[in-house]
Amino acid sequence: MGMCMLTASDKLYLVAKVNRALNKELLEVTKSVKDIFEALEKTTEPTLHLVAPSYYLLQGKLQPVSGESLTTSSFRSKLRKYMDDKFWSSIKAFHWMASFLDPTFKSLQFIPQTKREDVKFKQDLCQDLDDWLITEMNAVQQLLLDRASSPVGDHW
Repeated sequence: MGMCMLTASDKLYLVAKVNRALNKELLEVTKSVKDIFEALEKTTEPTLHLVAPSYYLLQGKLQPVSGESLTTSSFRSKLRKYMDDKFWSSIKAFHWMASFLDPTFKSLQFIPQTKREDVKFKQDLCQDLDDWLITEMNAVQQLLLDRASSPVGDHW
């Protein structure tokens, strides 16, 4: 039906201009990240612990691939930049704590250690995680103490 509409309206030249190889490359790039976003969008199971590792997984999947077109390489580069601008800035302390508390990610091995600043970031993050967790535990402890000392009917 779609082809008939194109030929009937003298738009067949649009089909002829399609670069099938480029379309295939771009489809492969988008398919490679689709599963990651779907995992983050689950509504029936927790995903908070997946946010930080997913950023690094996406960055890895969006690295340049030898032999692909300049257009696809540029597309990957722009997606990586978008991930840095939007995704990275949305990762908060509770995402890092959730990853740290998950036994799968506790060692934070998903953080690359290839550059000096990567190593420093991980060291600083581990110190921050200790501080964040202690702060949260102290807040919960204080809340429990406050509730324990209040009259019986005042809980919740």
